[in-house]
Amino acid sequence: MYSRAVRRAFRFLLLLVLGSAVFVLFINGPDIVASHEARVAQPARQMAASGWPWAAKPADVAPVVLRQGNVRLAPDWSAEPIHVNPWLVPVLNGQIRLQKPPLPYWCEAVFFRLFHFSEFGARVVPALMGMLATFFLFDLARKLFCGTVAWCTALAWVSTYGIAEMYRKGMADPYLAFFTLVCVWAWVAEAMKNEKLKMKNASGTEQPIATRRPPFFIFHFLLFIFYVSFAFALLAKGPPALVSIIIPLAAYHLCFRSPFPASFKAHLVGLLVMLIIAAPWPLYVWKNVPHVLELWRYESVGELIDNDENARAWWFYLPQLFYLSMPWTIMWVVACIAAFTDGSATETRTDGQAQSSHSASTREGAPDLRRFFPMIWWLAIVAFFSFVHLKKNQYLLPAIAAESLMVGQALFALLGWLRELDFRGRAGAMAIAQAVIGVIFAAMSGWLILRVGASPPAKIAIVIAIILALLPIAMILRRAPNGWLITQAIAYTCSIVVFMHFYLAPLDDARSARPVAAEMIRLCHDPDYTILPYRVPEEASVYLPINLRYGFGHKVLAIVDDAHNIQKRATAKTTAIPEPSLDVFQGWVPDARVIAVRRVPVAAVAPDYRWKLYELTVERRGYALE
Repeated sequence: MYSRAVRRAFRFLLLLVLGSAVFVLFINGPDIVASHEARVAQPARQMAASGWPWAAKPADVAPVVLRQGNVRLAPDWSAEPIHVNPWLVPVLNGQIRLQKPPLPYWCEAVFFRLFHFSEFGARVVPALMGMLATFFLFDLARKLFCGTVAWCTALAWVSTYGIAEMYRKGMADPYLAFFTLVCVWAWVAEAMKNEKLKMKNASGTEQPIATRRPPFFIFHFLLFIFYVSFAFALLAKGPPALVSIIIPLAAYHLCFRSPFPASFKAHLVGLLVMLIIAAPWPLYVWKNVPHVLELWRYESVGELIDNDENARAWWFYLPQLFYLSMPWTIMWVVACIAAFTDGSATETRTDGQAQSSHSASTREGAPDLRRFFPMIWWLAIVAFFSFVHLKKNQYLLPAIAAESLMVGQALFALLGWLRELDFRGRAGAMAIAQAVIGVIFAAMSGWLILRVGASPPAKIAIVIAIILALLPIAMILRRAPNGWLITQAIAYTCSIVVFMHFYLAPLDDARSARPVAAEMIRLCHDPDYTILPYRVPEEASVYLPINLRYGFGHKVLAIVDDAHNIQKRATAKTTAIPEPSLDVFQGWVPDARVIAVRRVPVAAVAPDYRWKLYELTVERRGYALE
């Protein structure tokens, strides 16, 4: 019989291995092909190329004017250029970009500055956050419920496909989700600590705790972690952090009926720390960039009022919820139902560490609302973002921790049912269904990988994934609930890693702009050619040198994303590629007229490749400012 310390060490090691595999392994590929990743990586490259922030080489950019309608800070190419520090005023392809706060840019830029630009550097910080979030979520579930729920929750976290997919991308949403989770963890830990101290002081069995209290900042260390994390969340995503953090805190106090943590003085000091961290950058930008407040209003509050760019229906997230919980969708549905019918997933702590935190919610005659906490957290955030015009799956990432808590509660209840019923009835059917999902996932992943062409390592990985997917079935036959849960999480994690690395990564590489960008670089060695930086798509610009010669010559190279037209041609079942039209490119070059367009063939890609390179011959009508 293993001791508790050995079991804890095993669980920590297993979570570390699974978290490292699913979040950090293979993040150096695929190429950056999504605009939301490129819009973070490219400003970070500009920062790194300028030097460290205290001695940065200024970047020349056009001053901005406010464009109404779809509000943007549009460059005024007719005015003299201005000089900005790219670390303070992010620059994307020669234009000021202030739609998002700078923390993700800064993190990537530090890596690029210390080493060099790479896909790994663009993704390593969010990936590490996803891995670390495993342990914050484990401890949060342990404090709120019990160690078994924490174990189930952490296993669900590392083996959920949507979580791994989004935390492996260099975008702002993983930063917001991670710091939201840290804020909730720190707030709950502070509240439980204070309540425990109050109960000890009230018992009268020992000297009052207040007379032996450590220094102020040490005593309120958890509270300061909360406010520092809050500041980082604001620097990562801006005002949406207020919603993603306040909602779970309100849900916690509603469900656990815990008093407000810490003293008024401690919160004032914490707020001051938060402002010292979060306020300088927006104040600097507000003082130095005109019209920025209108842009920030449009990008935040405007999403609920007048910003209807790429708006989607209010019910967009409803079918996505089933996808975001894969492959634990069955357990997520069970959690949604069981929250209203069964409280067994809120086992009472027996180690004495959090017993006081539950006292207020177990008063005689008071309903036990604890099991509703993850659902209220999750449901409130989903409901709020359903009213936001622009909807993306990554916007729900701050709610995914609550979803994992729900799955953890359901798995905890399922383990109890499996022990009681010996894998018979509905409990056994749910375990079998989850195992079958794992086998189907591994088999389908292998089939898809083989279809696109599998290397020997890929074939070995497919075999390993299928073997691991069969292990939960063996545990079911042995009637081992704990073994079933562990092998199921391992099987899911392995299948996710194999699917993302050997199938999704090659697909993304096949639509990368890298080969077209390489051809553009080769042509730019000819002095007759030039590039318009603000007309290069972000996904292509990340593979162009920062110091590549830009200008307004008579032959201009342009990269165009033709994915939409390729889909139309596929639907129409035609392979004919139309000749480029002059009208499409008129107005691209300031103070010039396009008089000829030629498609530049790129030998490294197919003729009807997603990214197409064009040579524009222009006729000058006056002076154009770079």
